Amino acid sequence: MASAILPASLIKTRYLTMVRESLWAVARQRKTEWVETWDVACWLHFSDTPAKPVALVLRYTDEDGSHAAIIDEAKPNGSAELMFSGRLNLPGKGRVTDMSLHCTGVPEAIAIQVENLHISPVQPKVAKVG
Repeated sequence: MASAILPASLIKTRYLTMVRESLWAVARQRKTEWVETWDVACWLHFSDTPAKPVALVLRYTDEDGSHAAIIDEAKPNGSAELMFSGRLNLPGKGRVTDMSLHCTGVPEAIAIQVENLHISPVQPKVAKVG
C-alpha cells in the first residue's frame, strides 16, 4: 500500500502516544535514504462520540524534517470506540529522532484513550536458497 507522506505541519493532530524507541531504533542508525514498511492497529475509546470522521496518524522526524502519514480513517456512526489498522510504507532520510501516534477529527473536549496498540516494522522475508 502506498502511503501519502505529508509534512507534519499540514495536518492538525492531537497527540496520543509515543512509539517505543526500541521499535524504530534501527531507523535511528541509518545514514542514507530508506523505505520501511510498518503495520499499525489500535482501538481508540472516546469520552463522547466524535461528530466527524477520525483519522489515525503516524508522525516521525528524520533528517528531512517532520512527516505525517494517515494510517486509517473511520466514521464514528454513533460509536464511542473505533478500530484503526493499516500498513504504511514510510520513506525517510538518515536517522529517525522520534515517532508518535496522533489523531485528527476529535475536538479537545473529548477525551481519548488508546487501547490494544500494535505497531511494528514488517520484517523483510528472506528467500530460501537451495
